[in-house]
Amino acid sequence: MEQSTRTIVISDLHIGTNAPTCWYQKDFHEPYLIRLLAWILDHKDEIREVVILGDLLDFWTYPLTHQPPTMDAIVKANPNILGPDGKLREVLDTLGGRVVYLHGNHDINVTQDDLNRIGGAAHKIQLVPDAYVKDDVLYTHGHLSTMFNGPSPGELPSLPLGYFVTKCISQMVERDYPGKTAADLPDHGAPYGLDWKKLVESRDPSIAAAFLEYIAKVTKVDRDQPIKLLDGAEMSINRAKAVYANLWTEWVKAFGGELGGETAGEIAAYRAARADYNGSYLGWFVERLRRQRGTRAVVMGHTHLPRKGLRSKGDSPCSDDVTTISCFSEYYNNGFLCPSRPDVEAGKRFTFTSLSQEHDGSQIMEVVKKGGSYDVEPLLRPHSAWIVESPSMDYSCYMEVENPTDRDLVRKQPPLASHGYYVAEPPELIPARTRALFWIQDFPGLKGTKGSVEYAPKSGGSSFTLQYGCPTGLQSNFCNGAPFKSRSGEGRWGKPNQVAKRGHPFFVTFTIQPT
Repeated sequence: MEQSTRTIVISDLHIGTNAPTCWYQKDFHEPYLIRLLAWILDHKDEIREVVILGDLLDFWTYPLTHQPPTMDAIVKANPNILGPDGKLREVLDTLGGRVVYLHGNHDINVTQDDLNRIGGAAHKIQLVPDAYVKDDVLYTHGHLSTMFNGPSPGELPSLPLGYFVTKCISQMVERDYPGKTAADLPDHGAPYGLDWKKLVESRDPSIAAAFLEYIAKVTKVDRDQPIKLLDGAEMSINRAKAVYANLWTEWVKAFGGELGGETAGEIAAYRAARADYNGSYLGWFVERLRRQRGTRAVVMGHTHLPRKGLRSKGDSPCSDDVTTISCFSEYYNNGFLCPSRPDVEAGKRFTFTSLSQEHDGSQIMEVVKKGGSYDVEPLLRPHSAWIVESPSMDYSCYMEVENPTDRDLVRKQPPLASHGYYVAEPPELIPARTRALFWIQDFPGLKGTKGSVEYAPKSGGSSFTLQYGCPTGLQSNFCNGAPFKSRSGEGRWGKPNQVAKRGHPFFVTFTIQPT
């Protein structure tokens, strides 16, 4: 028997009641899903866990006045997958219950009791936190980093604004496409080619009201029409405009508090809106999470775009070989397990992630239909994701501190940022025989980054200050305070204690020496 060294990650199936407005339609999507689950069973001896990374189920894709379905209704509508004799039960029993579930946005209301209703198996799917760390990997759906589909910060309702958008679009599908289902329409889950880029680019504090007005206009929804909420209450578009009026401001406030100022908060809020619009800048949040949590890899879904690897905008040419970029998180995005018929014909794929314990063994996989049968194979050359998007450039310092000593290191005072701001701060404690990751990024303008942080052994002894900078213009990159190696852009690591003086962004690994 082979050792179980592989985690399978699936997401974004959007299984509902198969009503015409549901993205998942049993007659089209079920054969793909059954083949995927059968593939899991075929490889059961290799698989240590299946992670369902959100949006397996969908409670949003129904017209305005329709009460979102119960869990029992969704199970009843999909017996071959979710029922007592369904394929998911077979997976649960075969793996001995090694299946966990994280919330997405379309299933944000799912409870453990709901999951217990799937399959009727002796083993149950386990609901885990929305940011789940296992074996040095962070799993999270991705919606938590998006403005319109993540839970609203501050005193706003936790129901994301995107709920109202999806309900309006479902109303449009029911009204304008009689005899068709959502799976018959192109730009499935995009949704349907709606373009609200100008709203995002405006960075207007009233963006929530403008967004809702745009959606109501495009979908021809009465602004005072009651919309059924998840709990059975009702709210119109006009009422939602008032309730979510401070959405932008609350995101700026939340990020400003974390990042050290309103300007940094505005930049992060803009990126959260962009991440919702077309998936751009989600990579920025990925790398931030990885450096905060210290994991080797991050896996997400939500954007419906399969991705493998991260890169940033430096001044050196970008290679198509994402394996050359070793300074960033191993990043995988599941993509979409529910594309429509026209989207499949246009080249979209049914994709998921096979994550290996070996760093070079992970792959984005796809379920493909060949003739009258379905098969599973690796997705060839998936695109990488950007941390900083064009036309911006990245003058960040991406820092790592290795502490191979037997002494814990404590930060003496808050880190200094003479230029730029800390996206992920140097931690207050670097335990013995561990490493720490942090990141200082430039503000828009001509200064680049410059910072420092002071550490000392917790048990007593002399402190030392790490200094680093990636300036713009003719000034050179710099770092000092401990033995190091460095690189810039997509160049190679230099010799020990050799500064990569030109190029950006700037990467440094400090190694603390025993004293």
